[in-house]
Amino acid sequence: MSGRGAIAFEEVLHLQLGKLEEAIGEWDTQVQRLESMKENAAGMARRTRSASWAGANADVTIPFVTEQADQFDAAHKQARTLRELCRDGHGRLKHAKDRLTNLVEIEAPELGVHVSATGQVTSDLEGLDAETRRARQDAVVEVSGRITDILRTVAEDDAEIAQALRAAMGTDPDRFTAVEYTSVQQATLAREDADALMERMARGEELPDDELHDIALLLELHADDPAFAERIATGLGPQGVLDFWTDVSRSRDQPPGSSEWESAAALQTSLGQVLGTATQSDSAAMDAWERDMTALGDERVGGPDGPYGFQTMSALMHRGDYDTDFLLEYGDALLTFEREDDRSPAQLWDSDPSLRLNFVESAFPGGEALEGDWGRDPVVGFMQGLGHNPEASTQFFAPPDDYAPTDTFERPPNRFDPADDNEQVNAHLDYLATDREWWLSNDHHGGPDPLNVHPAFGDALFAAATGREAGGFDGDDLDGFLATGDRRTADTAAVMSQVMHLYGSREPNLLAGQPEMAADLAAMTGLYMDDINYAMSGQTEGARAENGQVFGSAYEDRLDNGFFNTARFLNVLGQEETGHGVLTQAQELYTAGVLAGIEPTGQEAYDGGVDAIRTSAEVRGLLDQSLVARIEHDFGEQSKEAERALAQSSGWAKAGGGALVGAGLGGLALVTGGTAAAAVAVPIAAGATPPLIGEFMNQSIDDFSRHEADDTEVRMSRMEFYSAGETATTQLKETFDETIEESLPAGSTIDDSAADLHGAYRLGRDLISITHGPSTPGN
Repeated sequence: MSGRGAIAFEEVLHLQLGKLEEAIGEWDTQVQRLESMKENAAGMARRTRSASWAGANADVTIPFVTEQADQFDAAHKQARTLRELCRDGHGRLKHAKDRLTNLVEIEAPELGVHVSATGQVTSDLEGLDAETRRARQDAVVEVSGRITDILRTVAEDDAEIAQALRAAMGTDPDRFTAVEYTSVQQATLAREDADALMERMARGEELPDDELHDIALLLELHADDPAFAERIATGLGPQGVLDFWTDVSRSRDQPPGSSEWESAAALQTSLGQVLGTATQSDSAAMDAWERDMTALGDERVGGPDGPYGFQTMSALMHRGDYDTDFLLEYGDALLTFEREDDRSPAQLWDSDPSLRLNFVESAFPGGEALEGDWGRDPVVGFMQGLGHNPEASTQFFAPPDDYAPTDTFERPPNRFDPADDNEQVNAHLDYLATDREWWLSNDHHGGPDPLNVHPAFGDALFAAATGREAGGFDGDDLDGFLATGDRRTADTAAVMSQVMHLYGSREPNLLAGQPEMAADLAAMTGLYMDDINYAMSGQTEGARAENGQVFGSAYEDRLDNGFFNTARFLNVLGQEETGHGVLTQAQELYTAGVLAGIEPTGQEAYDGGVDAIRTSAEVRGLLDQSLVARIEHDFGEQSKEAERALAQSSGWAKAGGGALVGAGLGGLALVTGGTAAAAVAVPIAAGATPPLIGEFMNQSIDDFSRHEADDTEVRMSRMEFYSAGETATTQLKETFDETIEESLPAGSTIDDSAADLHGAYRLGRDLISITHGPSTPGN
């Protein structure tokens, strides 16, 4: 399998396939070994993410082990591909040898033809009549042609096998490549498709709609093939990619919903996915491609009136999983370029109001698609790219590490200390959340439409703070949403800590101007309910430390913004109907999980459960009071409009189909007021029994159901609203007592007093007056 061109007759006739058979057997053994090693590495990665690492060890060990696990997975795929290619190559070569042997030893003699050891075909024509002579001469020509055909096929097969093996080996000598081919034909087809696609893509704007559709289908077919993707990316080159997409997008003049629009959207999606796959390669060619693409960001594409490179490339980032290092370097360059320009973002990027670069939709969580986003804002596409790559997003929003440790306290690098008045949040986060003027590029030639914030920013923050890809819930598969597990780390917690500080303490009025962010912030908070409850369980570190067992940490660190900083954040988020609805449900599910995980070993275990319920009552009281204050500020205290709003909010979000519990996570599918459902993942205590969690959840649902907007006569006073919230925690307590009472050892005392929970709920309500002082919600 040299791929060297012409192959001699005797080489095929006497082809020795024993070594290739041995290689297949060895690769088969290697595949089996790597299968076990891959599973062990994946398990080690899971344990590493959940271990209690600290300091530099956390920053080095976790990424290293995760990377090695990924490499074992890639090695397994590569070994399996090499085995299949060798197996297929063996079959092809054996078939050719068998054809030649059969022709030489059986068919040729039957035709009166002799084939020499070197492949020369002759026939003895002496003494033959004219007809027989002509038949023998025809047979010589036929056998010679068949030999030539076999040798040509072997040469082609040999070249294809060699090329397929080279593709499977990848371009980086120091890393395994996750190429998956099941046959030589598949590898050859991918290469041929890539070459054919590049020829067609060179025509750019000349491509008709049906050809665009075909190109999109071929790109989608090979989108996960690293060899194909790198061939496309490096074949086109950075400038070629920018020229192609700019030309194509400029030539699409049909309205949304048309076949031409849909073809462009499919092409944008598949090309973005292919380029994302290509950037996963660490080859020298792709490293150069990424550097050159970033360098082209501040240059115009197609002339002085064309879009910036950042705009075209970012449009393709709406879809695809781009490499972490590429995203970080590209994002730094993009935001530096934008911030150093004297113009506003809209003025900088919206110079051509007829330019359309984006054909795919983006949407606020659980809401309507954001219509008319023509993709001229490159920060939006880049944010989408971060949302698909949690690792990159977490690093992009990591706390600055240029701090000076004190003599008494030294925290690890990239950790955020909200108690330090001099602590600065990540510059990218600060700019995008508080300073940037967000806008929507659209087809209204009167100018860009201002936005409070773009949903892509929420997606990127969600990925950064949770370690989970944004948009992982399709509205139906809650099991699949939870299957990725709890992916929090000390680094994701550092991002979440900054977000809480920024929106809760430093800029308490920020969310009121960005209500669209409430759903993402609430979903992020839901995944940190264990740390939220720990922080709210005591006003001092000593008091909280006593509850460490009750509110255990499921990852290698703990988010601890302190009691008052956490309360401020909950107050701000609770003022939004979306935030209140998500967090009350998440709080309920989390507490149910804690209670379902308590073993009835004695009084201490029971008291731990009561502490969890008491903290839950306090959190619910704070959230309820925050929403009441906001609604009464908007509509007037105790007004009919306020009472209608409270009634509507009381059942705003119910678990769609009930809560679902997976490995270490519970989930809720929530109706968020839009056309789509949202999902919230909540940490569940180890050992918690799912059926028992469901029992707690079902028993604690209050009698108030969601009211539609036209139910204008349905009202609820503030006291009725408070009563509903307090009842929810009271019912949790009653269910807990009934469940655990018979299993407790003799001498254990069941506290059936509701006064303690009433006091906790009232304390939570009173916290609003001390979180931000006398400031009025919404001001």
